[in-house]
Amino acid sequence: MNVSLLASPQFYSKTLYVIGFLSLPIHILGGYCILFQTPESMKSVKSNLLNMYFWTTLLDVYLNLLTQPFLCPPPIDGFAMGLLSRVGINLPLHIYSGITIVALVAVSVVSIFENRFYLLWAKGTWWRYVRYLILIGDYIIAVLFFVPSILGIPEQETARKELFEMYPHIQVFDSPEHRIFIVDLRQDNSYMIRTACTITYIVGQGAIFVILLQYNIIRAIKRMTISKSTANLQRAFLRALYLQV
Repeated sequence: MNVSLLASPQFYSKTLYVIGFLSLPIHILGGYCILFQTPESMKSVKSNLLNMYFWTTLLDVYLNLLTQPFLCPPPIDGFAMGLLSRVGINLPLHIYSGITIVALVAVSVVSIFENRFYLLWAKGTWWRYVRYLILIGDYIIAVLFFVPSILGIPEQETARKELFEMYPHIQVFDSPEHRIFIVDLRQDNSYMIRTACTITYIVGQGAIFVILLQYNIIRAIKRMTISKSTANLQRAFLRALYLQV
């Protein structure tokens, strides 16, 4: 393989292993703090925090240790170098699981902001009747939106031949141990539209809840329904969430 050390898949894999194993104790400590050190005043958000922490930790472990996806753009292709690839796990399953976990991380973040909005401002409104339906719908979308792309994966030998004709420089990364796997060679419009719609829908929800939280805090201060100290505590908590995200 005629590539520099820093650009080689082997260097990439070793770097991810180092990052992954170094981060494991931090993830364990974070989980312990949420489970056993959450103060009483934050019990109402404990389950949502734990949910988000679980998915973000799983994503970190999945990318750094289990799959280590090595991408070869501009087509949507590449190969896995992580622990799962060593035990013969089906590569489309790698791809589907990774994309789905990313989507579940996004939904878990939205659920935290939704939970804060509900507890602070919407307990006595119509929102309490529809919130679970919307959140369940979010999780269903996260789990299913990439299924058509997996079902539409092209026949590999034909796609690989076409790939190397279109992008001959990518062939340098192809090897018997790590054969390049093609998900979408021509960046199909339906794939791009479906992904863009899913991202817009989930991110849009998060943005709406953030705006509603900030708006209601400002309005409550003006109407003097909460004290400035309480508002500052809520803002501090939101800032902590922003940093986590």
